[in-house]
Amino acid sequence: MNYNNTFYILIILLIVLINGIDSQVFKGNLKPYVNQLYTQVYGETFDGLQCNYGWLLTCGYDQNNERTVIGIDLNIYFSPNPVITVDFSIFIDLVNFTTMDAYSFSPNIFTRLPNFTNPATMKFQNFKDVFPENFILPMNLKVVEFDDINVPLPNAFFATGGINSLKISSTSQGFSFPQQLPINSYLEDLSIVINEINSLPSNAGSALKNLTSLTLSVKNTGTSNIVFPIFQRFSQLYKLNINFQAQDNSNQLFEFEPSINNIDSLLNLQISGYGFNQSNNIIDISNLKEGISLEFANNIDYIKKLKFPKGCSIFLDTFNMSIIDIDFTNAVELTVSNSMYAENLPPASNFNYEKVTTLNLNSNKFTGSIPNEYCYFGKNVLNLGNNLLSGNVPDCFKCYGGPEFPNLFPNAGYIDFDSTSPPSTCTLYIDLTPLSDFFNTNKTTVLTFTGNNIGWTEPAITSSLQGITVRLVVPNKILEITFPPGAGTQPGSLILGYQYTLFRTFVFSYGIPSIDSYYVNGSNIYFRGSYFSFNPDYKNIFTINGNKYTANTQTFQDDQLNHGITFPIENNPVSILNNRETFNVSITIALKKSSNVTFIYFGNITLTNSSQSIFNTTGGDVTFNGEFGIETTDFSSAIIKINDIRVTINQISETQINITYPSIANVDGSYPVYFEIGGFTYTQEYEFIGAPTLPPTQTPSETPSETPSETPSQTPTQTQTNSPTPTQTQTETPTQTQTNSPTPTQSESNELSCSPNLSNSFIQLITFIFVFYLII
Repeated sequence: MNYNNTFYILIILLIVLINGIDSQVFKGNLKPYVNQLYTQVYGETFDGLQCNYGWLLTCGYDQNNERTVIGIDLNIYFSPNPVITVDFSIFIDLVNFTTMDAYSFSPNIFTRLPNFTNPATMKFQNFKDVFPENFILPMNLKVVEFDDINVPLPNAFFATGGINSLKISSTSQGFSFPQQLPINSYLEDLSIVINEINSLPSNAGSALKNLTSLTLSVKNTGTSNIVFPIFQRFSQLYKLNINFQAQDNSNQLFEFEPSINNIDSLLNLQISGYGFNQSNNIIDISNLKEGISLEFANNIDYIKKLKFPKGCSIFLDTFNMSIIDIDFTNAVELTVSNSMYAENLPPASNFNYEKVTTLNLNSNKFTGSIPNEYCYFGKNVLNLGNNLLSGNVPDCFKCYGGPEFPNLFPNAGYIDFDSTSPPSTCTLYIDLTPLSDFFNTNKTTVLTFTGNNIGWTEPAITSSLQGITVRLVVPNKILEITFPPGAGTQPGSLILGYQYTLFRTFVFSYGIPSIDSYYVNGSNIYFRGSYFSFNPDYKNIFTINGNKYTANTQTFQDDQLNHGITFPIENNPVSILNNRETFNVSITIALKKSSNVTFIYFGNITLTNSSQSIFNTTGGDVTFNGEFGIETTDFSSAIIKINDIRVTINQISETQINITYPSIANVDGSYPVYFEIGGFTYTQEYEFIGAPTLPPTQTPSETPSETPSETPSQTPTQTQTNSPTPTQTQTETPTQTQTNSPTPTQSESNELSCSPNLSNSFIQLITFIFVFYLII
């Protein structure tokens, strides 16, 4: 026996004895398989030695508290090119399997795996056993990792089983990846190698339904024949890591792949190594998800032309180039690490300092002084320590003192400012000019104010008007005050700056109200105008013909004042107004009074010739006389309908309307005519009259045809209807008799669809004519 082997065996026996007799007992028939595995690994026959710790096996207990094998680690071998033939299907409780590169398995180990009772992981240092054509992986095999593999990977790894994570760190001659993938809903994490032979399958996006993380290791060293993959859209992919193995630009480089933009689910994009060329054109990746994290390392020249997505976080690491001209305005976070390029700090204009939450430039080679515009970043946004900065520090930092900004230190040396410097006296300024404009009374007013050194502390504001708010938009530069709807002239005060050292008083005024027009709706009168009060604390007080009336508060739902405001029922001025008489009106709100306006009151539609209007079934023109409005009435929106069919208005004025109405079926009857003018509505029924027609020609044996006769005209029946807009009506015609008739319906043609209302006398007349014709 080899003395070295004997030594190892004695050590194993000693460990087993130390761990007690219990380590020798296993569930079921595991014992012969464990002994067989020991024999094939150590090259010696063992009998009874079954488990040890830290060497070949890891033991545990199953759900029935029976001793079992949960881990196999083939990390040593005693014979060259050892081959393991043990049937691993017996190890159903296995959760971890690891092997070093010396081992081979015959037959292929993936063809004799157990149906694992728990999720299992298998790791291979160098896999070289050819896969059979058809085999099925167990569902509980969840993680498979190949440090290196030199045989083709079969479709079974995607078409069978339930692998969640598949990682291939390196490949050797003989490896290939499937060119097309089957549909797979289990794989979540995939790591593969891209080289001259293999690339990402073109259908990966549509096939890997639940892939969330993808790592591509591009072996672009010593070659020029790699085809960089084009990306489909992945529905669930949130992380993409592209790692170029080349460490300088003497190897194959690629144009930045724009199809990355297709992966709109990404939350994290990492690109490292030398792989992408610097482009002369803008590379737009702004379609990527808002808030994405972008990490670039090593050769990052290509990012100079990137158009970043909104709200992104950018991390730059280990590079040697200028970033002073890069547009970071879409970024909310920038972290720069290990820059080997000495230059001034990037200008604040490269950023949207209202949105930036982190600007971490710590531990690089930035030189020069801090720009004044860096005052516009948030107080805790900047981290500029461990650089080579010097010179004057902007006043905004001195106002607060060195202890307030520990992340500005250490540096080469600022002038008159260090980490212990106390707050200094500062000149603060705020421009309140926007307060000179009138505010809207019917909606919120938001004003922006600019200043200098107004600090990082949120300002405070007070006023007799409740609901005013103030917000610091850009530190030391811009604040925003929001004024609610109100009225009158109001005082206020503003306090801002470090320890609230600046105190300013001000006044602001809402617009002077004005009245533009009025209209009547039923028993209510409405006034339209500007700067009516929306705030219940300030009343809309109207003076009409010397009498005061308090109107309702304007509603936000009518913030454009389209509907105007009216009055409570118990205090409505419409009762004192007479039709076609003038009245004077003004409005006063919070001591601000409008100009007096004179209107003519118009309160209803009146027809004066309703009894003289006759309609023919053949259509035609008709003129109505009456009172239809006044000088201020909007006639352009007038509507007239006959039997609910809109007709053409040829001419309309305050006292006369002319219309053209279409023909109807040759049926007599009375039909409603509807008027809608200036907010008033009116309905009256009119008679439609047409000449009777001859009956069909009779045969000699039949009764002769009837002689046509004129039909007497019918007396119009007048009715006033209640429309959605109640109105007052007046007529000068005698009271008419209304007959009950079916409701006429609308014809599919341009004719009016009629349902006649024939009187009994008309029917008797027709009967008489027919009998007379038979006699003669």
